[in-house]
Amino acid sequence: MAESKAREARAPWCQVLVGVVFTSGLIAAPSLVSANEAPRPQHAKQHFGYAAGGSPNRPAALGFYTNGCLAGGVALPVTGRSWEALRVWRNRHWGHPKMIRFIKEFAEQARAPGWPGLLIGDISQPRGGPMLSGHRSHQVGLDVDIRYEAKPNRPLSAYERATISGYRLAGPRDTEVNENWKRGHERVLRIAAKDPRVQRILTHPSVKKKLCETVRGDRSWLRKVRPVFGHNYHFHIRLFCPRGTPGCRSRP
Repeated sequence: MAESKAREARAPWCQVLVGVVFTSGLIAAPSLVSANEAPRPQHAKQHFGYAAGGSPNRPAALGFYTNGCLAGGVALPVTGRSWEALRVWRNRHWGHPKMIRFIKEFAEQARAPGWPGLLIGDISQPRGGPMLSGHRSHQVGLDVDIRYEAKPNRPLSAYERATISGYRLAGPRDTEVNENWKRGHERVLRIAAKDPRVQRILTHPSVKKKLCETVRGDRSWLRKVRPVFGHNYHFHIRLFCPRGTPGCRSRP
């Protein structure tokens, strides 16, 4: 009993009480699935993965990036002048309002000749929480994956948005970047890292190595760029917890 209480004290309320919030109607099955057809949730990732829309609560990131949930989440518009959201059928283009605002502002700042904007991957589920597949993080609406390639200089079709495949920057031995590397990648990563809202950026180790070899002048922003395998096709931006959200824990 004491051990169980200790575990609950460490976990955010949205996971401790996941059964309660589901049965109380805070989280519901997607409207596209009838009550008779909807799978019966057995695990936390199913409770959160079946939620079709954000909760009506005041916006808040609750818990930690790998163990939490999102209240009052909002969806990133599918297309904008400087971004395109990909694979929206997975319903992972939701985030804390401050994350959605960051994406829009960052996408505008990243625009340049030959770089019309950003291709946005996963942000979070409508109410955060663990996903049905893939990430351990992205649970509080403060993480976003962004493709290394720039968006085309035109709107994407629905088919392209659902199927477009990215290119990788890591070479065959994972020690150097390949021929896809452009100076624009350094510029975009620098813009993101210098934003005070950004806590860290996860990239492939070969990308970090390339930056350490080529960046001149101010190199202080490189400390936010962390080498993590698995980021061959995208980089991952994580924001600090917004002010006024005591239930959110930033990484030290």
